[in-house]
Amino acid sequence: MCSQYPYNIAGAKLSAGEYLHKYPLARHYAIPCLLAYRAVVMALLPYLRDFCNGVISEGDEYITDDNVLYRIATVNNGNAIAEKIGEEAMPDVSWLDVGEAQAVFAADGSLPTASANQGDSKKLIAMYITHSDESYIPSDGTQSINGQGGIYDVARNFRDALQQQGIDVILDESTHLPHDSGAYRRSRQTAERLLQKGPDAIIDIHRDGIPDESEYARTINGEKASRVRLLVGRSNQNSSVNREFAKQLKAVADKQYPGLVKDIFIGKGNYNQDLAPHAILLEFGTHTISKERVLNSTDMMAQVVSTALYGTQTGSAASEKSGSNQNAAVQSSKGVSGGMIFLVLSVIAGVILFLLAQTGGIVQGMSGSPIIQNGKLVGAVTHVFVSDPTKGYAVSIQDMLRAAGIMSKAA
Repeated sequence: MCSQYPYNIAGAKLSAGEYLHKYPLARHYAIPCLLAYRAVVMALLPYLRDFCNGVISEGDEYITDDNVLYRIATVNNGNAIAEKIGEEAMPDVSWLDVGEAQAVFAADGSLPTASANQGDSKKLIAMYITHSDESYIPSDGTQSINGQGGIYDVARNFRDALQQQGIDVILDESTHLPHDSGAYRRSRQTAERLLQKGPDAIIDIHRDGIPDESEYARTINGEKASRVRLLVGRSNQNSSVNREFAKQLKAVADKQYPGLVKDIFIGKGNYNQDLAPHAILLEFGTHTISKERVLNSTDMMAQVVSTALYGTQTGSAASEKSGSNQNAAVQSSKGVSGGMIFLVLSVIAGVILFLLAQTGGIVQGMSGSPIIQNGKLVGAVTHVFVSDPTKGYAVSIQDMLRAAGIMSKAA
């Protein structure tokens, strides 16, 4: 076993160099010991990465395939104990049974798009890959490729399948290596760049790291496939909206392809989902499953995403690649207006609850804090009610520019 630095020899601390000089025999073992240590670390690194990415924290939640909610109560020495909360209320997708056309999340105003601003009904989804090395051992020969791993084949197939649904897709194939704690910081720049295009949703493509293939391998609608995990970060202001988005995806999947969605994990973390609502992480299978199964699942998941975001239609229109996008968005006024109101209220409530929980309200010292919307500065917070931190005012950027003489009062 390699000793740690500094070394305590007879009560005197010696540096590594002094130790090796005083004890020449150690020089014969020091380098082999270090090389052996390095070899062990490099061999275990892919497994350590997957373990670290799957760390469970107290307060994390888990919605099972049969829609039962569990919450992690305690975590001790790598062992987590979850308490059963009860049945999770899922969105009503009964309109799928009668083939009613209903756009569930499209044009709800929670994620303004460039196309919407132009009065265009174009459908757009953005995708990127944070953990670029992720691969599938049975098909790629390894679980980690230093470059574009097998996960890129999955993302491309998913993109193509979404395009078959009449959806425009921007897949950014940038790599964000290495697979470490800084990967999300690097992929954040990619996500911000994609959001400038105004997508209706932004998806981070992953695979899981659990070793048991049977957790994911299924036969779905007679086809060998892989299940998909939905992951939502709970440490951001969009958590409640993204959670509802994940539940909508699962509810639709349970109708169209029972068994396709494995579960929903609501974990401690951000996952860049603070950047926008309708941001979600999809895990297609795990490293021990064949990539061919996963590719089959991307076709199914594309249908699910299309239906959850833009609705469905009866008859042959459901399978046609839309040359007229307006046909894919025939909406029931009840479903659309109800969905819009619900989502707007969810966004507002989510932001308020998150900020109050994190800060206790607006306190002295927060005056002047910027208000960012869609990546742009729109104003600043001002602390007014000293006796009530839950109340305050916001000053718009226009008013500030006018007061500074930068913008004319007539503008």
